[in-house]
This record gives sequence, structure tokens and C-alpha cells, in this order.
Amino acid sequence: MFASTLTCLKKNVAFLAVLLLTFFVVKNAYSQQGIFQTHDGQMHLIRSLHFFSELKKGQFPVRVSSDLAYQYSYPVFQYFYPLPYYTVGIFQLIGLSTTESWRFVLSISTFLSLWFFYKWMRCSFKNTPSLIATTIYALVPFRFLTLFVTGQIGGYFALVFAPLIGWGLYNLLKDHQKNLFGGSLIALGIAGMILSHLLSVIIFFIPLASYGAYLLFTNFSWDKFRKLILWVIVGLGLSSFYLIPFLFEKSTVKLGQEVIINHQDHWPAFKQLIYSPWGHGYSLSGVTDGLSFQVGLTIITTWFISFLVFLINKKKKWLALIMTLTFSFIFFLMLKQSSFLWEIFFPLQYLQYPWRLLASTSLVGAWLTGWILDNLSNKKSAVLGLLLVALAVINARNYTKPWPLDWKTDEDFIADKQNYYGSTDISWELMPASAVEVPKDLGDEILSDSREVIINYIQRPNSGKTRLKFIAISDQPANLILPVWNYPYWLIKINGETVKTSNNIGKIEIKINSGESAVELILIKTKTQRIADLISLSFFVIMGTIILKNTKNGS
Repeated sequence: MFASTLTCLKKNVAFLAVLLLTFFVVKNAYSQQGIFQTHDGQMHLIRSLHFFSELKKGQFPVRVSSDLAYQYSYPVFQYFYPLPYYTVGIFQLIGLSTTESWRFVLSISTFLSLWFFYKWMRCSFKNTPSLIATTIYALVPFRFLTLFVTGQIGGYFALVFAPLIGWGLYNLLKDHQKNLFGGSLIALGIAGMILSHLLSVIIFFIPLASYGAYLLFTNFSWDKFRKLILWVIVGLGLSSFYLIPFLFEKSTVKLGQEVIINHQDHWPAFKQLIYSPWGHGYSLSGVTDGLSFQVGLTIITTWFISFLVFLINKKKKWLALIMTLTFSFIFFLMLKQSSFLWEIFFPLQYLQYPWRLLASTSLVGAWLTGWILDNLSNKKSAVLGLLLVALAVINARNYTKPWPLDWKTDEDFIADKQNYYGSTDISWELMPASAVEVPKDLGDEILSDSREVIINYIQRPNSGKTRLKFIAISDQPANLILPVWNYPYWLIKINGETVKTSNNIGKIEIKINSGESAVELILIKTKTQRIADLISLSFFVIMGTIILKNTKNGS
């Protein structure tokens, strides 16, 4: 009995180690009832409450909340990373509160990010170096910054999918026996990253593209290249239900029409990247920021050692040099001196905060840890590994605690009507492009150009596609302005017949005839959205069929 238990533990030591690391990272998230305060945490919780409400009303995929923006409606899930809300929704469906669901999801995403990273490391390195590298990936300051300070949940989810893509690239381009497996991981990783945080595609593009290009061109074949392109297309196809409407309907809202946050105001100083005091404040212009931008003392040490190991190693590992230089380039991109590159490579500006690239240095630095330890003798590797882990623990010892005050439950968020029905963003950037006035509170009335119009029986149904209905009685034709924004996903019916709408500075305007008019506001899918949903569904079916067929064949 004891022998079998010991054997089982040995076989599962990596799994248990990752579980232990996950516990270390998230344990303090459970120290109080409710959810801790972060910069973005409140808006994510409020969005999740509205997301689940829309799910219960039958909207799928969920793109719009009819209650946000003080019931003017807001397409927040069409433009802001939806995957975290779907994941939280699973736990809401089984009866957990939204705050409890978020804590579980954060814990699961932490575990998956570490497990996928470990599996990626094991493709190239021995078990112990891989475990130590995974430990470093768990303890990078950026992980705690995102989890407990900024609450930028989309970016935290991206830490799951970056190593998943790396794992897939190795299996597709290096291991000829696992092409299908590797391709599937790439497709799922790309789709997951797009759905979690579209900006992370930019953040992780340089290291993952460098890694993939090396694997592809060291033993190039057109067959591998075609397969890589195919699986990238599959990943894009899986995420089409979000990506296509985002791209093709973005012109209907204010998003991107003006610079809300200028990246030039948020360059971290060199000394801040090396070390800066921990805090729960905000990123400010200059060097008086209230939060830490440090890369991590262990990651910096690993970066320096990687150059030395490459130089003294008789067998030159060019991939390690590429990853070391990639780290150096990304580090440089976070400094003000790289501003000319941000002008040349314009998509970088969408990041708004250059220090968001800390996610990328965390990934590459942890990978370099595994490479260094794998290329030293067992004794040197063990000593250096222990020192690096000790340094990482010391560096992160005070970073694992969330802000201790003002933890909130679901009831607290719902009771705060001003924020619960607000926009859940900082600048109302998803208002219609033609809108000029921001609603201030609930209760805006239906307006008419005639004093003789009487509005009765106003209802907002809790199920189905109809989101607003009322009766209008008038002795003469009149125009009504609804307290709902004029987005393309709204259909108006009067007395059961579809009518045309007008745009009144962003609001829906309709014309009624004399007599009684039963008005319905109905949520529909636009043509673009229907096409996007069909594309995603097709790719899900195709991918599932390929995997099922190859599984039956024993591939």
C-alpha cells in the first residue's frame, strides 16, 4: 500500500507541485468574504452580473447588455474580451455567487497557466529545470500586479494561452508524431487569447513568433508551414463570433476615435523595471507611480546568466540566444528611448501602457530559467535553481496580498445603482459614434414632439428578445425619442409590424400614427453577427470532426 502510494506521488509530483504553487499565488484571495478591490475589478464583477442576466434571457453569444448605460444598452461584450465572462458564467449556472465564481476562475486560470507552461518546458528540458522554471513563472511580480492590483483579468487569462501556444508550436513543428495535437493547441491558444484579451496578441507576438520561426526554419518544410498557417486560420475561425463583429462594426461606436490614454505618458523608468516599491495605486505620468513595474529580480538575474551560459557552452543553442535577445528587445520597448519604434510599429500604441509588456518578459524570462538549468551539471543546476527560487520567493513575499479593505459581495455591487447601471468603462467609449450626451442616471423618459402623446404600460421583460415595450396613445402622428441608443442590433415593431428608425444624436427615434401604438424594442443579430456565428460554429465542427476522426484511428 505504501509503495503504491509512493509510486503514485512520484508520477504526479509535477501536478502536485503546480497545485501547491497555485495555492501559494491565490490563497489570500480567500481570506475574506466577497472579492477584493482592484483597479478594474468592480467593472468586471458588474459586467459578469449583467452577462449572466443576458444569458438567462436567452442571448447567445452575449454581445450586449440592455441594462448597462442606465438602460440605454451597451455592447460591452462585443468589444471587450468575453471569454472570462463565459467562464464565470459556468459557475454562476451551478449556483455560485458572482464573487465566488470569480475567485474560482482566477484560481483555475492560475493553475492552467502554470500547468501549460510546465508542459511546454518539458518539451525541451528535464523535469527539475522545468519545475523550477514553472515556479519562477508563478512568482513573477507581473502575475501579482495583474491579479491583486490592476485586476486586468483579460491580461491574466492571456498568461494561460501564451504557454499553450508555445507548447503547440513545439509539437507541431518539432515532434512529427504530434502534429494534430500541436495544431489543436495552437488553434485553441490563439482563439483563447483573442477572446480573453485581444491586446495580448500584440504583447506576446514577438516572443512566440520568434520561437515559432526558429522551430520552423531550423528544419523547414512547406508541409509544416502549410499546417501552421492552417491551424492559425482555425484559431481565428473559432474566435470569429467575437473578432469579426469587433472589426467590422467598430465604426458604429466611439471606440478608437480619440486617444483616451497616451502611451507617451506611461513610460516606466529603467530603475523602475529593475526594482520599484510595491503599491496598489495607479500608473501616473512621470516616475511617481503608485504601483510597481519591476520585471522581477529573478528574471533579471536569469537574463544576465543566460548570456554567460551561452558564451561558455561549447554547443551553441541558438534558440536560447534568440530568446535572450528577444527579452532584451522587449525590455527596451518598455523604455522611453524606444518611442521611435512605437511610431513605426503603430499597433504597439493600442497597448496604452508600455509596461504591459511585462507579461512578455515574464514568459521569456521563465523560459530562460529552464534553459539555463537544463544546460548546467546536475549539481550546479540544483544549487542555482534553489538560489533562483529563494530569490523569487523573497522578491514576491509581500506581493501576494490583495488590498485588505472594502471587499464586496454580489449584493454590494447591485446596491450601488450608479455603478451597477453605468458603462463599466472609464470614458463611455462604446456609445454610438453619433451620440453627444452621456446619460446620468436611470429613469430617462420617452420624449415626444407632441404634448398630446400619452405613454402607458412601460415594461422591460426579464426573458426573451423583447427588451422594452409600451403603449403610446396620440390624436395625431408624432415622433418619439426612446431612452435607448441607436445600435444596429435593435429592431422596432409597432402593432406587430417592423418600422424604420431614425438616429437622433445617438438615440432611437420612431414615428407613430394617430391612435394606439404598441411599441416593442427587440434585440436581433446583425447580418455581420450571424455570419460570424456561422463561421465560428463551422470551425468548431471541423476541428471536432478532425480530432474525433484521428482519435478513432489511434493517431
